[in-house]
Amino acid sequence: MIDAREVTMENLLDEVKKYHDGGYRLVTESCVDLGDKFDILYHFDKDYKLENLRLTIDKGVRVKSISSVYFSAIFSENEMQDMFGVKFDGLAVDYGGKLLLGEDSPLSPMAHIQIVKKEDAGNV
Repeated sequence: MIDAREVTMENLLDEVKKYHDGGYRLVTESCVDLGDKFDILYHFDKDYKLENLRLTIDKGVRVKSISSVYFSAIFSENEMQDMFGVKFDGLAVDYGGKLLLGEDSPLSPMAHIQIVKKEDAGNV
């Protein structure tokens, strides 16, 4: 179990800004599928000390991107979009689900419940 401080959607950006202003680097973000919810973990480092934030959300809820604070978050947040189907508001660079997946790839392959792409009846 990762030791992480709980955050909410309302205070997420404020808490992330505290790490940025305190000289921490963003190591990565990770996602854990809990069934009906996701845990999104934010990992920060300063002087070899790792600190973590945990945001627990219902599936289908859009998450605030932290890419306005840490631009490098575009990679981990786009990866979560591809692999888990988590959507981010305010993502500085949004690859639209195509950072890691190709046109014929399954959608959100890491999520327990896979999103199924419906074919347009007019394009059959």
